[in-house]
Parts: sequence; structure tokens; C-alpha cells
Amino acid sequence: MRNAPGLVTCGDADTARDILSRDFVAKARAVGQSVIWKSFPNHPHDVPPGSLALARAFLSHHDGMHAGDLGYAAAKSIAALPDGDAACAARPPYHYIKLSAVVPVSMFAALWVTPTADAPKVRGGFIVKEGRDMPLVLRDSEWTLKAVAEYLSADGGPDGYRIAIASGYAPDVSPTSVWLFGAAAESAWRFPSAKMVAVSPPEFCNLPPGVRILR
Repeated sequence: MRNAPGLVTCGDADTARDILSRDFVAKARAVGQSVIWKSFPNHPHDVPPGSLALARAFLSHHDGMHAGDLGYAAAKSIAALPDGDAACAARPPYHYIKLSAVVPVSMFAALWVTPTADAPKVRGGFIVKEGRDMPLVLRDSEWTLKAVAEYLSADGGPDGYRIAIASGYAPDVSPTSVWLFGAAAESAWRFPSAKMVAVSPPEFCNLPPGVRILR
């Protein structure tokens, strides 16, 4: 589906899916795909009215652009969607000429935004990104999932990870490597055989010898 247009929206309070969506959009744009991305502040896993309006405008636009391919006459020309985070909520509603012709467009858009194989996934209380190095990642409540994922994705970070979705959670496991964000560093003693990195630990946190500290 190379060169197919894409639209991705997500509420930023739906933290796990927001991370997955941003990762997908970044990778798609990196290989030259045209993707409109819109984040809706303070929305959990729901359907914000602005997201619905944007989706209708997006599908209506491409429905009109490719009317001939779907077996009916083209509608009146529809102005191109603006680039970037286009709200489009002020656009008038568009009426489809033939409902059955809209279905392939909707399915096509849904298939196009399916996450790639290496995109992060939610598994049993963790956000998992496959890689050669997949440390267990724990955080305190001051570090959001989004901030942790962005930090790990920067240069010098691991190529994979397992981020515990719940803050302050320390699972009873024996990982080979652990990244601890903020006050989660206080659980470092629970992983005596692991290679550990502590990011911004509390000033007087008592850490085991050999822990790499990043401020």
C-alpha cells in the first residue's frame, strides 16, 4: 500500500495506544508515506468529536478523489486537507453518493494504519518493543509512559524494551537488564544480577554498586 494516504488519531490520555500511534506515524513518515496525525488532549480510549469530524472529512475527500475507481460519478471537487494536525472540525458535512462505495475506502484506510511488525505492542501490563536488548523498564508517577518511551527511543537507548504500564510496579522477575526512572530506582536492590541504568534517581537514593546513573 505504498503511497496510500493515511490518517491516525488518538487521545493522549490513552497512553499506551498514543505511544504506539506516534511510533507508527514516525516510521511511516520516515519512509515517505503521507500521514496526517492528530492527538486529542485529555481523551482516553474514546472517540472525540474532532476525531470523527476529521475522519469523515478525510474519507470524504479521498472518496471524491477516487470516485471513478469505486464505480460512480465524481462528486463536486473537495478542497485538499491541510497538512499536519488538521482539525477539520469546521468543515461542512459531506454526503456520500453511494454508501457501498464508501466501505472499500474505509477498509483501505483501516488496513493501511495497521501497526508494523516491529511497532510497540501492549502485552499483559507491558508496552513491548521487540529488539536485541529488551530491558525491563520501571517508572515512578512523575514519569509518563510517553516521556519514558521518548527517552528510550533517543540515541544511546536500547533498541527494544518492556515498559511496565503501571507506575511504581516492580514485577517478580529476573531480567538481565533494567532501566529505572525516577523513584523506581529504589527497587534496584530487587534485581541483584541485572545490568541497571537509573534515570534521574532521587538525590539520596541508595543504589547497588555498578548502577549507571543518567541525569
